[in-house]
Amino acid sequence: MASKTEAYVIGHMEATHLTHSRKKITVAMENMNDAEWIWCSGEIKKLIRFWKMNMPMVQISKELERTGLSCLMMVLDLIDQEKIEPRNWKIW
Repeated sequence: MASKTEAYVIGHMEATHLTHSRKKITVAMENMNDAEWIWCSGEIKKLIRFWKMNMPMVQISKELERTGLSCLMMVLDLIDQEKIEPRNWKIW
C-alpha cells in the first residue's frame, strides 16, 4: 500500500503530466538494446571535438567504440543543450 506522500506524488504526476487520454501507449526507445545511455565527461568532450571536426557519425562511433545509435542519442542531447550546432541533415 502506498504511503500518503507517495500517493500525493503519484496524484500530482497524473494531474500534471498524464493530461491526454490515449488508447494505446508506446514508450519511445523502451526496448532499445544497442544504445548506451551513460557517458563520462571525457567521452563527451571527445564526441564534441569529433563533431566540430565534422567527422562522420560512423567514424565517431568507431573512435568512441560506441554504437551509432548511442552516438546519435548523445548528439541530439548535446544539440538540445546547445553545446554543439546541428549539422545540415535536412531531416526536418
